[in-house]
Amino acid sequence: YALCRIGQVEEGLPTLLEGLKHNERGVWNASADFLARIGPPAKAAIPTLEAEAKRGADHIADICNEALLRIRGVDQPVPSKTRNATQGDAAGGKPNNKVSRESVFSKAFLDEDVARFAKPSDKRKQPNVLWISAEDISPSLGCYGDSYAVTPRLDQLASEGMKFTRCFTHAGVCAISRSGLITGMYPVSIGSQHMRSQIVLPPNVNAFPEYLRAAGYWTTNRSKTDYNFPPPKAAWDENSPQSRDWRGRASGQPFFSVINLTTTHESQIRGKFGETLHDPRRTSRTRR
Repeated sequence: YALCRIGQVEEGLPTLLEGLKHNERGVWNASADFLARIGPPAKAAIPTLEAEAKRGADHIADICNEALLRIRGVDQPVPSKTRNATQGDAAGGKPNNKVSRESVFSKAFLDEDVARFAKPSDKRKQPNVLWISAEDISPSLGCYGDSYAVTPRLDQLASEGMKFTRCFTHAGVCAISRSGLITGMYPVSIGSQHMRSQIVLPPNVNAFPEYLRAAGYWTTNRSKTDYNFPPPKAAWDENSPQSRDWRGRASGQPFFSVINLTTTHESQIRGKFGETLHDPRRTSRTRR
Protein backbone atom coordinates (compact mmCIF):
# COMPACT_ATOMS: atom_id res chain seq x y z
CA TYR A 1 0.00 0.00 0.00
CA ALA A 2 2.84 2.38 0.84
CA LEU A 3 4.41 1.70 -2.57
CA CYS A 4 1.10 2.45 -4.27
CA ARG A 5 0.73 5.67 -2.29
CA ILE A 6 4.01 7.01 -3.69
CA GLY A 7 3.10 6.07 -7.26
CA GLN A 8 4.75 2.66 -7.54
CA VAL A 9 1.47 0.85 -8.20
CA GLU A 10 3.03 -1.88 -10.34
CA GLU A 11 5.29 -2.90 -7.44
CA GLY A 12 2.71 -2.76 -4.67
CA LEU A 13 -0.54 -3.88 -6.28
CA PRO A 14 0.28 -7.60 -6.84
CA THR A 15 0.71 -8.18 -3.10
CA LEU A 16 -2.70 -6.68 -2.37
CA LEU A 17 -4.32 -8.72 -5.15
CA GLU A 18 -2.82 -11.87 -3.64
CA GLY A 19 -4.33 -10.84 -0.31
CA LEU A 20 -7.82 -11.05 -1.87
CA LYS A 21 -7.20 -14.78 -2.42
CA HIS A 22 -6.09 -15.43 1.16
CA ASN A 23 -8.11 -17.77 3.37
CA GLU A 24 -7.40 -15.68 6.48
CA ARG A 25 -10.26 -13.16 6.55
CA GLY A 26 -8.17 -10.53 8.33
CA VAL A 27 -5.67 -10.51 5.45
CA TRP A 28 -8.52 -10.34 2.95
CA ASN A 29 -10.19 -7.43 4.79
CA ALA A 30 -6.94 -5.48 5.00
CA SER A 31 -6.22 -6.01 1.29
CA ALA A 32 -9.72 -4.87 0.28
CA ASP A 33 -9.40 -1.83 2.53
CA PHE A 34 -6.04 -0.81 1.06
CA LEU A 35 -7.31 -1.28 -2.50
CA ALA A 36 -10.25 0.98 -1.67
CA ARG A 37 -7.90 3.66 -0.39
CA ILE A 38 -5.75 3.48 -3.52
CA GLY A 39 -8.82 4.17 -5.65
CA PRO A 40 -8.78 4.23 -9.50
CA PRO A 41 -5.15 3.05 -9.87
CA ALA A 42 -6.29 -0.28 -8.37
CA LYS A 43 -8.64 -1.04 -11.27
CA ALA A 44 -6.92 -4.41 -11.81
CA ALA A 45 -8.72 -5.59 -8.66
CA ILE A 46 -12.22 -4.95 -10.07
CA PRO A 47 -12.85 -8.50 -11.47
CA THR A 48 -11.83 -10.17 -8.21
CA LEU A 49 -13.89 -7.77 -6.10
CA GLU A 50 -16.93 -8.22 -8.36
CA ALA A 51 -16.67 -12.00 -8.03
CA GLU A 52 -16.33 -11.80 -4.24
CA ALA A 53 -19.33 -9.45 -4.03
CA LYS A 54 -21.51 -12.01 -5.81
CA ARG A 55 -20.48 -15.12 -3.93
CA GLY A 56 -19.54 -13.78 -0.47
CA ALA A 57 -21.71 -13.23 2.58
CA ASP A 58 -23.52 -9.90 2.93
CA HIS A 59 -20.82 -8.22 5.02
CA ILE A 60 -18.15 -9.39 2.56
CA ALA A 61 -20.22 -8.09 -0.34
CA ASP A 62 -20.56 -4.71 1.34
CA ILE A 63 -16.78 -4.46 1.80
CA CYS A 64 -16.30 -5.32 -1.88
CA ASN A 65 -18.91 -2.76 -2.92
CA GLU A 66 -17.22 -0.01 -0.96
CA ALA A 67 -13.88 -0.84 -2.57
CA LEU A 68 -15.51 -0.89 -6.01
CA LEU A 69 -17.11 2.49 -5.36
CA ARG A 70 -13.77 4.07 -4.62
CA ILE A 71 -11.88 2.35 -7.42
CA ARG A 72 -14.56 3.37 -9.92
CA GLY A 73 -14.55 6.96 -8.72
CA VAL A 74 -17.56 6.74 -6.38
CA ASP A 75 -20.13 6.74 -9.17
CA GLN A 76 -20.86 3.10 -10.06
CA PRO A 77 -22.28 1.26 -7.02
CA VAL A 78 -22.60 -2.51 -7.27
CA PRO A 79 -25.47 -4.06 -5.26
CA SER A 80 -24.57 -6.91 -2.93
CA LYS A 81 -25.45 -10.49 -3.85
CA THR A 82 -28.79 -10.44 -2.02
CA ARG A 83 -29.90 -7.19 -3.64
CA ASN A 84 -28.60 -7.25 -7.20
CA ALA A 85 -30.72 -6.48 -10.21
CA THR A 86 -30.62 -10.03 -11.64
CA GLN A 87 -32.29 -11.62 -8.63
CA GLY A 88 -35.99 -11.48 -7.86
CA ASP A 89 -37.44 -10.10 -4.68
CA ALA A 90 -38.87 -12.39 -2.03
CA ALA A 91 -42.49 -11.60 -2.86
CA GLY A 92 -42.88 -12.21 -6.56
CA GLY A 93 -39.54 -12.87 -8.20
CA LYS A 94 -39.51 -9.51 -9.98
CA PRO A 95 -36.16 -7.96 -10.79
CA ASN A 96 -35.00 -5.42 -8.24
CA ASN A 97 -33.35 -2.49 -10.00
CA LYS A 98 -32.85 -0.39 -6.88
CA VAL A 99 -29.39 0.34 -5.57
CA SER A 100 -29.00 -0.95 -2.03
CA ARG A 101 -29.41 1.46 0.86
CA GLU A 102 -25.91 0.54 1.98
CA SER A 103 -24.46 1.50 -1.41
CA VAL A 104 -26.24 4.86 -1.38
CA PHE A 105 -25.05 5.53 2.15
CA SER A 106 -21.48 4.55 1.24
CA LYS A 107 -21.52 6.89 -1.75
CA ALA A 108 -22.85 9.79 0.33
CA PHE A 109 -20.31 9.16 3.05
CA LEU A 110 -17.42 8.88 0.62
CA ASP A 111 -18.46 12.05 -1.23
CA GLU A 112 -18.44 13.91 2.08
CA ASP A 113 -15.15 12.26 3.00
CA VAL A 114 -13.49 13.43 -0.21
CA ALA A 115 -14.83 16.96 0.14
CA ARG A 116 -13.80 17.29 3.76
CA PHE A 117 -10.21 16.13 3.41
CA ALA A 118 -9.34 17.34 -0.09
CA LYS A 119 -6.66 19.97 -0.46
CA PRO A 120 -8.31 23.38 -0.07
CA SER A 121 -8.86 25.12 -3.39
CA ASP A 122 -9.07 28.63 -1.96
CA LYS A 123 -5.56 28.52 -0.51
CA ARG A 124 -6.79 28.97 3.05
CA LYS A 125 -4.02 28.60 5.59
CA GLN A 126 -3.73 25.10 7.02
CA PRO A 127 -2.54 25.31 10.62
CA ASN A 128 0.58 23.50 11.77
CA VAL A 129 -0.03 21.04 14.60
CA LEU A 130 2.54 20.00 17.21
CA TRP A 131 1.19 17.19 19.41
CA ILE A 132 3.15 16.46 22.60
CA SER A 133 2.01 13.40 24.52
CA ALA A 134 2.98 12.08 27.95
CA GLU A 135 1.85 8.98 29.83
CA ASP A 136 0.76 8.29 33.41
CA ILE A 137 0.78 12.00 34.19
CA SER A 138 -2.86 12.55 35.25
CA PRO A 139 -3.56 16.28 35.85
CA SER A 140 -0.24 16.70 37.73
CA LEU A 141 0.56 20.05 36.13
CA GLY A 142 0.72 23.54 37.52
CA CYS A 143 -1.88 24.78 35.05
CA TYR A 144 -4.36 22.30 36.53
CA GLY A 145 -3.77 23.52 40.08
CA ASP A 146 -1.14 21.05 41.29
CA SER A 147 0.99 23.15 43.64
CA TYR A 148 3.63 20.43 43.86
CA ALA A 149 4.29 20.36 40.11
CA VAL A 150 6.99 22.46 38.44
CA THR A 151 5.85 22.75 34.81
CA PRO A 152 6.37 26.39 33.77
CA ARG A 153 6.54 25.81 30.01
CA LEU A 154 3.42 23.69 29.90
CA ASP A 155 1.70 26.22 32.16
CA GLN A 156 2.61 28.94 29.65
CA LEU A 157 1.21 26.90 26.76
CA ALA A 158 -2.03 26.48 28.71
CA SER A 159 -2.30 30.18 29.55
CA GLU A 160 -1.64 31.31 25.97
CA GLY A 161 -3.65 28.60 24.26
CA MET A 162 -6.62 26.39 25.07
CA LYS A 163 -6.98 24.32 28.23
CA PHE A 164 -9.57 21.56 28.48
CA THR A 165 -11.25 21.41 31.88
CA ARG A 166 -13.90 18.77 31.12
CA CYS A 167 -11.86 16.10 29.38
CA PHE A 168 -12.34 12.42 30.17
CA THR A 169 -10.31 9.41 29.13
CA HIS A 170 -11.91 6.51 27.28
CA ALA A 171 -9.31 4.08 28.64
CA GLY A 172 -7.05 3.99 31.66
CA VAL A 173 -4.05 2.38 29.98
CA CYS A 174 -1.76 3.59 27.21
CA ALA A 175 -2.21 1.36 24.14
CA ILE A 176 -6.00 1.26 24.38
CA SER A 177 -6.19 5.01 24.80
CA ARG A 178 -3.76 5.52 21.92
CA SER A 179 -5.91 3.37 19.62
CA GLY A 180 -8.81 5.73 20.20
CA LEU A 181 -6.73 8.86 19.71
CA ILE A 182 -5.26 7.76 16.38
CA THR A 183 -8.60 6.62 14.90
CA GLY A 184 -11.11 8.92 16.59
CA MET A 185 -13.11 5.82 17.58
CA TYR A 186 -14.09 4.41 20.95
CA PRO A 187 -11.84 1.36 21.50
CA VAL A 188 -14.82 -0.90 22.25
CA SER A 189 -16.28 -0.03 18.84
CA ILE A 190 -13.23 -1.33 16.94
CA GLY A 191 -12.21 -4.16 19.28
CA SER A 192 -9.01 -2.58 20.63
CA GLN A 193 -10.14 -2.43 24.26
CA HIS A 194 -8.00 -5.38 25.42
CA MET A 195 -4.42 -4.54 26.34
CA ARG A 196 -1.76 -6.21 24.19
CA SER A 197 -4.28 -7.40 21.63
CA GLN A 198 -3.43 -7.21 17.92
CA ILE A 199 -6.65 -6.52 16.07
CA VAL A 200 -7.32 -5.86 12.39
CA LEU A 201 -8.99 -2.49 11.95
CA PRO A 202 -12.44 -2.51 10.30
CA PRO A 203 -12.16 -1.60 6.62
CA ASN A 204 -13.94 1.73 7.09
CA VAL A 205 -11.62 2.96 9.88
CA ASN A 206 -8.49 4.94 9.04
CA ALA A 207 -5.86 6.60 11.18
CA PHE A 208 -6.61 10.30 11.01
CA PRO A 209 -3.06 11.31 9.93
CA GLU A 210 -3.87 9.50 6.67
CA TYR A 211 -6.52 12.15 6.01
CA LEU A 212 -4.05 14.88 6.86
CA ARG A 213 -1.53 13.46 4.38
CA ALA A 214 -4.24 13.39 1.73
CA ALA A 215 -4.88 17.08 2.49
CA GLY A 216 -1.22 17.91 1.88
CA TYR A 217 0.21 17.70 5.39
CA TRP A 218 3.67 16.42 6.31
CA THR A 219 3.02 13.96 9.13
CA THR A 220 5.63 12.63 11.57
CA ASN A 221 5.66 10.55 14.73
CA ARG A 222 8.48 10.23 17.28
CA SER A 223 7.73 7.48 17.75
CA LYS A 224 5.25 5.39 19.76
CA THR A 225 2.92 3.21 17.68
CA ASP A 226 1.53 0.98 20.41
CA TYR A 227 -2.07 1.01 19.15
CA ASN A 228 -3.12 -2.61 19.80
CA PHE A 229 -3.05 -3.02 16.02
CA PRO A 230 -0.21 -2.89 13.48
CA PRO A 231 0.99 0.68 12.88
CA PRO A 232 -0.75 2.12 9.80
CA LYS A 233 2.14 2.58 7.37
CA ALA A 234 0.32 5.20 5.31
CA ALA A 235 -0.21 7.50 8.29
CA TRP A 236 3.31 8.90 8.56
CA ASP A 237 5.90 10.46 6.28
CA GLU A 238 8.44 9.80 9.04
CA ASN A 239 7.99 7.46 11.99
CA SER A 240 11.11 6.76 14.06
CA PRO A 241 13.03 7.89 17.15
CA GLN A 242 15.26 9.81 14.72
CA SER A 243 12.38 11.64 13.06
CA ARG A 244 13.20 15.14 11.89
CA ASP A 245 9.68 16.18 12.90
CA TRP A 246 8.56 19.15 10.78
CA ARG A 247 12.08 19.87 9.50
CA GLY A 248 11.83 17.36 6.66
CA ARG A 249 8.82 18.93 4.98
CA ALA A 250 8.77 20.93 1.77
CA SER A 251 8.89 24.71 2.02
CA GLY A 252 5.48 26.05 3.04
CA GLN A 253 3.99 22.60 3.61
CA PRO A 254 1.77 22.33 6.72
CA PHE A 255 2.82 19.74 9.28
CA PHE A 256 1.36 17.47 11.93
CA SER A 257 4.09 16.23 14.28
CA VAL A 258 3.67 13.94 17.29
CA ILE A 259 6.39 13.85 19.95
CA ASN A 260 5.95 11.25 22.67
CA LEU A 261 7.69 12.06 25.96
CA THR A 262 8.46 9.09 28.21
CA THR A 263 9.68 10.94 31.31
CA THR A 264 6.43 10.30 33.18
CA HIS A 265 5.91 6.72 32.01
CA GLU A 266 5.47 4.32 34.93
CA SER A 267 8.55 2.37 33.82
CA GLN A 268 10.76 5.37 34.59
CA ILE A 269 10.41 4.78 38.32
CA ARG A 270 12.83 1.87 38.02
CA GLY A 271 16.48 2.67 38.59
CA LYS A 272 15.96 6.39 39.17
CA PHE A 273 16.49 6.58 42.92
CA GLY A 274 19.94 8.17 42.64
CA GLU A 275 18.84 10.92 40.26
CA THR A 276 16.87 14.02 41.20
CA LEU A 277 13.97 14.42 38.79
CA HIS A 278 11.99 16.85 40.92
CA ASP A 279 13.18 19.51 43.36
CA PRO A 280 10.55 20.06 46.08
CA ARG A 281 12.23 23.37 47.01
CA ARG A 282 11.04 24.88 43.72
CA THR A 283 7.36 24.17 44.28
CA SER A 284 4.81 26.77 45.29
CA ARG A 285 3.67 24.46 48.07
CA THR A 286 7.12 24.61 49.71
CA ARG A 287 7.40 28.37 49.25
CA ARG A 288 4.17 28.88 51.13
